[in-house]
Amino acid sequence: MAGGKLSPRQKMINMMYLVLIALLAMNVSKEILKAFHLMDVSFENTGKSLKVKMKAGVDGIQAEVGKQGSKAVPYYNRAKEAQKIVDDLVSFMDKTIKEIEGPGGREGDMIAGKKELTKPDDTEKHANYFTSESGGLGNGIKVRKKIEESRAKLVALLKATPGDTLFKIPASFYEDAERSSDLQISDFKATDGEKITWQKMLLVETPLAGAVTNLTRLKNEAMNLGNNVVGKLQQSINASDIKIDRMVAMVNAPSSYVMSGTSYEADILLVAASSTANYEITVNGSPLAVTGGVGKYKAPANGAGAHKVTGTIKLDDKTFAFDQEWTSFLPAATISADAMNVLYLGLDNPISVSVPGVNPSNVTASMSGGSLIPKGAGKYIAKVSGGREAKISATAKMPDGSTRPMGGIDFRIKRVPDPTPKLGTQTSGNSSAANLNVQNRVVVILDNFPFDGVKYSVNSCEIMVMHRNKAPDFVKCPGGLIPGGSLRVVVPGDKVIVGNIKVTGPGKSNDLLSSNVVIDATK
Repeated sequence: MAGGKLSPRQKMINMMYLVLIALLAMNVSKEILKAFHLMDVSFENTGKSLKVKMKAGVDGIQAEVGKQGSKAVPYYNRAKEAQKIVDDLVSFMDKTIKEIEGPGGREGDMIAGKKELTKPDDTEKHANYFTSESGGLGNGIKVRKKIEESRAKLVALLKATPGDTLFKIPASFYEDAERSSDLQISDFKATDGEKITWQKMLLVETPLAGAVTNLTRLKNEAMNLGNNVVGKLQQSINASDIKIDRMVAMVNAPSSYVMSGTSYEADILLVAASSTANYEITVNGSPLAVTGGVGKYKAPANGAGAHKVTGTIKLDDKTFAFDQEWTSFLPAATISADAMNVLYLGLDNPISVSVPGVNPSNVTASMSGGSLIPKGAGKYIAKVSGGREAKISATAKMPDGSTRPMGGIDFRIKRVPDPTPKLGTQTSGNSSAANLNVQNRVVVILDNFPFDGVKYSVNSCEIMVMHRNKAPDFVKCPGGLIPGGSLRVVVPGDKVIVGNIKVTGPGKSNDLLSSNVVIDATK
């Protein structure tokens, strides 16, 4: 099989040659030679049509020069160059065919309007002409090189020259011509893996009739590529013109979220659109794919806040800028426990304020009965210093610039509950005398409070040890610290009372707790 990327048509034609050559080896020569002749005639007839088509294409671009002036000139110049390259390659092929046919080379029967070769089954003269082996003339390499050079020049005509602002052509045209052209040179590989050169397979190891037919076919493939190039040049003359092919009704609203009491506003218009225009859209610095004249933009909504969509739409040398903003919101339900709207004295009470459909940066909160400290992104710290009630209200800035009240919520003001005093780790109840003997501190703990990290410190307290058989002992504890060894006097049957406890913490400044610690010493 041949290497490289060949079209299905090319693969079929190559296979036909292989079959014909194989049949020749089986001595079915007369019928096969006639088949070569008929293929050659068919290729020649096709070539005449291709030549007419190319002339018409070049003439069509020349006519555009008359209509559009200098705009079409670069395309016409390249079309003429394409025709020149094809004509040069076809002339080279015609000369090669005449040289391998030789004088008197076509004196056979007249079939399908053309005389057959005099010696269609000859395998020596043309083989010596093309081969590079055994003293051959090596013209096969020249044919190969001529085809490869011509193909490269033709396809290159569809490439824009850097800095040439007059010649504009879609990049896909070059890629399509490079990929789809049948004018390909690819070597073959034998069943044992040995490489067989293109010229050896199709020009040397074939009868004269096969070599001539193959050269005629190559002329057609050159004209096919030339017509493809000219056609794409013709398409490109007006490729940058916007062709309106559909009308779209559009509703352009500043926001699809509308608050009760405001108005929904929108611009409703009929937009002329083109599904074929070659736009280049860039969004936030990245290119955006365009399908049917429309760029579909999609961005993940991460978190809550405003997001910018800025970019350009470029059409040839014209650039149109755009700038939009959209807002993302966290999925949330507004749920409130009406009986639990509480603010605590002396604490930093965290508050979140938001208005559905409004950017957090456009929402402002205010407070009566206390103060608010903004922390950003709709977060606040509420502080209260007294009273029974406070109210937090929100206002929102609307798209038209006006400000609207969004309502408010009433809060009750409460003191933080008293902390629970403990002797070391012991609360009121029973404890072994041995455990009480080693305690060295009185602490206060705020258990089961909804705020984390609320702490109180003991400023001072007194401990009374009531003995069964003697007078009680009294111990003063500054800062809640028990003087060393003070509780070693406790024995089973004694009662330990911690009282007159004064603490400092949220809402309290050296306040006396109403509760004491009472512990019965046991064994």
